[in-house]
Amino acid sequence: MAVTRRNIAAGVLLIGLIIAVILALKASDTAMAQPPAPHPTTEGMDCLGCHSPGSSHAIPAGHAGWAVTLCVNCHKEGTATQATFATAPPATITPAPSKEPGNDCLGCHGTRGMTWKMPGGETLSLYVDGQEVAKSTHGDKLTCTGCHADIKGYPHPTVFAMSPRDYALASYELCQQCHFDQYTKALDSAHYKQLAAGHKDAPICTDCHGAHTVSDPETPRPKISQTCARCHNGISQDYASSIHGRALVEEANQDVPVCTDCHGVHNIHDPRTASFRMETPEMCSNCHSDEKLMSKYGISSMVEKTYLEDFHGVTVNFYKKEGSDIWPQKAVCTDCHGIHDIQAISSPDSPVIKANLVKTCQQCHPQATTNFPDAWLQHYEPSPVKWPVVYYARLFYNIVIPLTVGGLLIHIGLDLTKTMLGRRGRRK
Repeated sequence: MAVTRRNIAAGVLLIGLIIAVILALKASDTAMAQPPAPHPTTEGMDCLGCHSPGSSHAIPAGHAGWAVTLCVNCHKEGTATQATFATAPPATITPAPSKEPGNDCLGCHGTRGMTWKMPGGETLSLYVDGQEVAKSTHGDKLTCTGCHADIKGYPHPTVFAMSPRDYALASYELCQQCHFDQYTKALDSAHYKQLAAGHKDAPICTDCHGAHTVSDPETPRPKISQTCARCHNGISQDYASSIHGRALVEEANQDVPVCTDCHGVHNIHDPRTASFRMETPEMCSNCHSDEKLMSKYGISSMVEKTYLEDFHGVTVNFYKKEGSDIWPQKAVCTDCHGIHDIQAISSPDSPVIKANLVKTCQQCHPQATTNFPDAWLQHYEPSPVKWPVVYYARLFYNIVIPLTVGGLLIHIGLDLTKTMLGRRGRRK
């Protein structure tokens, strides 16, 4: 009986040794067959951050049961060739456009299709086009770590963003490192107020300028309005059909205003406020009071002067000087000419053409009749050619009134002199 037990124990031990040897040999063969990693490897690194299923560097199907922490046991850092990869690496790896030695970020991030499944369920693209980065405004000024200063190597620090938008909102503040003046102006803008109110889709730096492909925002000039159209598409269509928009798009006219000329660049104000309304005449006059510019298009450069001299302008200017937040009810430029859909004053669709002018005036003056707008001089100063009757009437009064007043003063002076001399004569 004892012999039998010893035989069984010996047999079990022998079988265990045989199995251990087989497993060791298999593990040895497997380890020898595994390709080395073409990047540094550290214990506990999250390999699935880049090698997740569905990515261009996905792990082989046979690895599905292995714990991610065991990857570095077989895949040590070394020099790998394309033939040794279970899944072949990308055909081209673009070198990082950087003067910084050892900056090989694009060795991974230059791989098309590289993505990260974020905790919120959305997918963030991790691909960066090296050639586009090199052509960008920052291409010869910044390295990758110039913005991503927290990246010291691989593995990268943990990112606690739930979605791509959360990551963008957490990252765009990096811009203030170099562009502090613009960043602080943006904090006073209508966009930031929307962001602070909880509207996560309100535009931030990278929405307008891009992240890795930053370029001159005014080259070509129509790009400004195209950028704004991403959020303000309806307004953009109105602008594109206006005299300003058509001249910009169809004629490449560089003189016409784009969105930022009227609304500002980083410190964009809410156009629905009383202060913005009161600034409208001055805003329009930035172009329309430029005599040299207006002469190119046969337009009067007296728009602001003539407006400020009439009842509308005097009242609005009074509110402006007082710094009042009360909404001025008197007409400003946009009430008569339109806002984004401004048309040429000769266009049949223009609200200030003679056929439409009464209707325009009736917006504020419901009782206006056909001859109501006849007193409007269309922002022109009267001259012998333009409004001659008004010109000569004004000239007449400019001559007669001084002569009349002057004659009256002379008459009073002579009368006083005569009276004083008469009194002296009587005393003698």
